[in-house]
Amino acid sequence: VDADQCPDAALRLPGDTDCGEVQDVFLNRLGLTWTDAVALLGAHTVGRGSSDFSGHDGIWVDTNQEATIFDKRYYEEVLRRAWVPRNEGTALQDWTWGGGNNGSPRFMLNTDMCLLFDIETTFPCCSRTDLTRNDGSNQCDTNNSVLRGTECGRTTNEEAATAMVQFAGQQDDNPNRFNNDNGPFFTAFSAAWEAATTNGWDNLQELALSCGTVSPTPAPSTQLPTLPPTPGPTQGPTLPPTPVRTEFPTPPPTPVRTELPTVPPTPGPTQVPTLRPTPGPTQLPTAPPTPVPTQLPTPFQVPTAPPTTNPTQLPTPLPTQLPTTAIPAADSCVDVDSLIHNGKTKDCEWVIINQRCQPYAHLCPVSCDQCKCLLRNSVCASDDECCSARCISDQCACLARNEPCSSNEQCCSNLCQDDGTCARRNRNGIFD
Repeated sequence: VDADQCPDAALRLPGDTDCGEVQDVFLNRLGLTWTDAVALLGAHTVGRGSSDFSGHDGIWVDTNQEATIFDKRYYEEVLRRAWVPRNEGTALQDWTWGGGNNGSPRFMLNTDMCLLFDIETTFPCCSRTDLTRNDGSNQCDTNNSVLRGTECGRTTNEEAATAMVQFAGQQDDNPNRFNNDNGPFFTAFSAAWEAATTNGWDNLQELALSCGTVSPTPAPSTQLPTLPPTPGPTQGPTLPPTPVRTEFPTPPPTPVRTELPTVPPTPGPTQVPTLRPTPGPTQLPTAPPTPVPTQLPTPFQVPTAPPTTNPTQLPTPLPTQLPTTAIPAADSCVDVDSLIHNGKTKDCEWVIINQRCQPYAHLCPVSCDQCKCLLRNSVCASDDECCSARCISDQCACLARNEPCSSNEQCCSNLCQDDGTCARRNRNGIFD
């Protein structure tokens, strides 16, 4: 499965703009806590960002080798470095270390920094103004900006900030000293991962720790009446063959058979393995008491319904997770006077300055130039609002390769070909 076959999978993950994205996915949709969200984002400690995919290049920790180890180093890095804005004024704005990167550019996303710092109010800013380079210059000062006098304030989200410091193992309130205990992070991550991956599902079972040491689950006792209990370790994989297999085609009469005295036994053993275990004869309520064997229900008539895979077991997004104000009609396209962002009143000018058209284009269609239709990833309430005519999980999706299209903005590749189908852009950015 690749991005062309499942083009909207990434829409289920938080965007890279601010903690509003984190809150929407982890708290509003999955019902987790801020501590859970901080724990799950700790997975950034492994891997790297790539300019070929997300557009954000670098690693979240200090070396490429460290980026292969799952530990709490991610949290330490947020606290110990002087982080300054990178790619400021573009859609790929993120943060980088003001010190020497030594060929392995360290970076953080806005959704990382906002867990500890109030980057929205004090942006542009530097996370630590007390650090200097070997030449004595302040790490907050770069070729593009001088930020040694503008330190990022601490976030008002106390739960998130407390979790960041706790998982980092900071000692004596010193952002340069950390313990070696990964326990708090591992414990919180395990709990958050289980909550996120089992959300909306029940009747789940534990996985076996080893495929070689777990005996097969025994069949119901009514099917194997002659199986004697085997004490001790003889139940391991070296158990010699028992007479159960040789007796299986000709099982002795069981309580199930005596419940149907009017049915003569058949010579073929095929009816035994095809009948599914039932709690009693009540599962054959419609079989008439007649000696004619052809009137017995066939194995496909046994009224035992298979497990359902009803997708309604999946968690349903809350209706209040995202703004649902519909985009105005094209002949009356207007911007709203104000909107609420993370509990604060903003306007459409703020949306443009901070490049927030994806979550607010439906409220600011004029400013975002989306009066005709909403572009990919914009918040939507129905299919007809989106250029792709596809609104999934309250966001406009895009059309995959070979799907019919009429304009470039409908396609995930941003190219609608002459034959009226979307092209595919490969990893090298080449259409094929």
